[in-house]
Amino acid sequence: MVRLILPTAFLFLLPFLMLGQNTQQYSLYALNPAAFNPAATGLDEHVILSGGIRNQWSGLAGSPVSQHVNVQMGAEPLSGGIGLFFEQEQLGSTRGNRIGLSYAYNYFLNRNSSIRMGFTAYWQDFSIDGNLIRTPGGVYEGNIPNHQDALFSSGNMQGSNYNTDFGLMYVSNDFSAGLSILNISEGAKVLDGLNVVSGRAYYLFVSNSFEMGRRMELTPSILLKSVLSQSQLDAGVKVSFDDNIVFGASFRGYNSLSIDSVVPFIGYYFGERVSLYYAYDIGVSALKTVHGGSHELFIRYDLGKAVWKGKLPPIIYNQRYKS
Repeated sequence: MVRLILPTAFLFLLPFLMLGQNTQQYSLYALNPAAFNPAATGLDEHVILSGGIRNQWSGLAGSPVSQHVNVQMGAEPLSGGIGLFFEQEQLGSTRGNRIGLSYAYNYFLNRNSSIRMGFTAYWQDFSIDGNLIRTPGGVYEGNIPNHQDALFSSGNMQGSNYNTDFGLMYVSNDFSAGLSILNISEGAKVLDGLNVVSGRAYYLFVSNSFEMGRRMELTPSILLKSVLSQSQLDAGVKVSFDDNIVFGASFRGYNSLSIDSVVPFIGYYFGERVSLYYAYDIGVSALKTVHGGSHELFIRYDLGKAVWKGKLPPIIYNQRYKS
């Protein structure tokens, strides 16, 4: 029943949600859902270390470059999972950093499925290098630029604030679907009198896995990102072969204004602990002749053990003999 309800609800909401995009872009989204939905934190009871780097539109000067690292684990005494993450992005004259903590509560519906609810609390800062700004009426002769604009300094402008994310997720053995809200408070970072607001963003994620014989598994997925005024849709499929080779592709866009790229990717499991993935965005938009494509690398390390599981009490009473 849940498999029927969730996709139907997604199709019903699609026309209302496809209105905007204003958050960091990752093509390998299906490999790290906790990056955009805190309810996915600690899905595996093992300690998982992961990190990635993305160079978007590599042929353009000042193009976005982002990186992230995180550690997460199942936390049985807390009935869920916990995680810690750091994320950084540089775009032209701007730079942003985020560091935060996530927690997900796991409610079991039965042995094979559960509903998860997650929260993230984080600190973020944002800076603008005034030396790289050029305004129409500015004077740029000599060593010190003069923007002739009261909003912009010739030095480094920096501000910070705190914010939160929230997410819900349904998880079964082969199917998952989640809805998350990022930047809930939409707090402003004040940079020398200039207010920079992190807009609220909404994410919808659906994934389902199918066994294709004894050696292959097929996992299609979709990710819808929206800030209500703009939206973007990613749809892809991942193929796992012999539990150690991964390949697939995704497509980003849903109409003539949002179509962006085709993204082939490949990955490999080095033993049971380490896996490495690479994606390349092949541009299909009007920018394809100048941006040179986008490169993304993601690495995941499984410690192979759970360090925070419930412990047995020092004495276990046998009810038959207990007085």
